[in-house]
Amino acid sequence: MKRRTSIAALALLATVGRGAGAQTPGRPVQRGAEPDAADLLRAERNRTDAIMRRDVRSLRYLLGANYYHVENNGRVRSKADFLQALERGEFALLGFRVEESEIEVFGDFAIVRGLQVTERGTPAPARRYKSRYVRIWQRVGTQWVNTVDQSTEVRGASRP
Repeated sequence: MKRRTSIAALALLATVGRGAGAQTPGRPVQRGAEPDAADLLRAERNRTDAIMRRDVRSLRYLLGANYYHVENNGRVRSKADFLQALERGEFALLGFRVEESEIEVFGDFAIVRGLQVTERGTPAPARRYKSRYVRIWQRVGTQWVNTVDQSTEVRGASRP
């Protein structure tokens, strides 16, 4: 329970304490320790590549034990549910591009948020959409693991 409270507090802190600043599409804005931000960016890319390839073996290490996945339609999946859906082809990405990304590091926790363009092939037909995302990462030993992934589809919405 304490861990969940910490994650919720970090998410609230990131939302409330958010500073204004211009963002360059496709380039992350990094706050916190520079090496940590570089490691997180690499972990983000590894996670995306593994999902694109449906590489469940790699994702077992990149996703935390209590991974919580909220899709843009509100569907919630546990780590096991997400990996099973990926194995069955229920969650197939045909294309993926990050347009904005912002990384904040808080010790052994980090928040990555931004705007992404996703093209999914299932359920058919293929569909492309933009979504805002928030991912929470936790450092476990020397590795960052993704503990929460939440995205919300945006249609014509602008950044506040």
